[in-house]
Amino acid sequence: HDGPNREGALFCRSGTWVEILDKRTAEYEAKTNDLSRPEYVRGTRLENSRFSILEFISVAFGLVSIRGRESQRYLCMDREGRLYAAVCFVFFFD
Repeated sequence: HDGPNREGALFCRSGTWVEILDKRTAEYEAKTNDLSRPEYVRGTRLENSRFSILEFISVAFGLVSIRGRESQRYLCMDREGRLYAAVCFVFFFD
């Protein structure tokens, strides 16, 4: 997406930084930790993780898209409020 971008990070109340992992890292973590499927979004206490650097992309007035700089995946939320990462930029208005 072309347009004004800013870089930053998201810090959670739980005391962690949001990370958006790339495919290779997420699959390795899933295998190492015996997870049924890769998790691309997680929290980390590492303040300088390369996966916690996020791009904030202005899409429209009042609408911002968040993408992991390293993973190039977009931060998304499902209807139950769970975070996940997607390769494609898609948004819906309800």
